Amino acid sequence: MAVNTDILFSSKSQVWATRPEIFEAIRSKFDREYNLDPCAFPETAKCDNFITPENMFKVDWAKQFDLDELRIFMNPEYGLAQQRFIDRMIEQIEATGGFGDVLIPSRTDTRLFHDTIVRYADTTCYARNRAVFGSDEYWEWGVVRRDHEGAEWKGQA
Repeated sequence: MAVNTDILFSSKSQVWATRPEIFEAIRSKFDREYNLDPCAFPETAKCDNFITPENMFKVDWAKQFDLDELRIFMNPEYGLAQQRFIDRMIEQIEATGGFGDVLIPSRTDTRLFHDTIVRYADTTCYARNRAVFGSDEYWEWGVVRRDHEGAEWKGQA
């Protein structure tokens, strides 16, 4: 079976929506009530209070929404700017108090992991399977495959 690597390994856009079931699983696992999604757009925000990636470096997060403490859920871009996004979150939490849960790929061989995650994280959790991102509309196109006996089935990618 041919794999479309143009899509699979594309970095044309680092903007991917966190699917509701992934967000809910994280919220539930840690028994969290978040009050800010600082790396979101109106159509992808998981909290009433959100800041776009462009503006998250321009405003004081707690003051922007009159929050006494920050309770952050963040799914930053997965590209080269990821360190910058996480550093900004740490800076904002240290100034105000609170906590932040960050959804990032498990790359334990990186400077980000050793210099930042290990230093600041109280807990790290690892998902067994790869997370699926994007809107429902993006994933509803489905895939038709044939098994080794030639039987056809239709499923989602």
